[in-house]
Amino acid sequence: MSRMAVPAMEVVRFKENDIIVASGGEPSIEGILLEGFNNSVAKDATVNGSRILDYVNIYNAIHGHTEIFFRYNGNAAVRAEDLLTHEENGSLRDGIYTDGVDDNGNTVWTWRKQ
Repeated sequence: MSRMAVPAMEVVRFKENDIIVASGGEPSIEGILLEGFNNSVAKDATVNGSRILDYVNIYNAIHGHTEIFFRYNGNAAVRAEDLLTHEENGSLRDGIYTDGVDDNGNTVWTWRKQ
């Protein structure tokens, strides 16, 4: 009966207490996913899987009077509570929107990719 060889491993030790972690694959973009915009079907758009009306209720409950906007390319920013009215008018498109802050301190989710 032959013995199985022990796998070879190389151990690297650092003097510092920092831990370095790496993983493979494509980097992910975190953000909000808008779907169902500009497909000619009214009231079917979603924000991260929640219907527009549900999302607006969530937005109002969590953020109160904080101003939150969505911006597609060079279009004017759309208020979160007005997403339903902009669903079919070309102001917004499906895609991933990432957040930022404008000069007035408002949160602006800007379109990044389809």
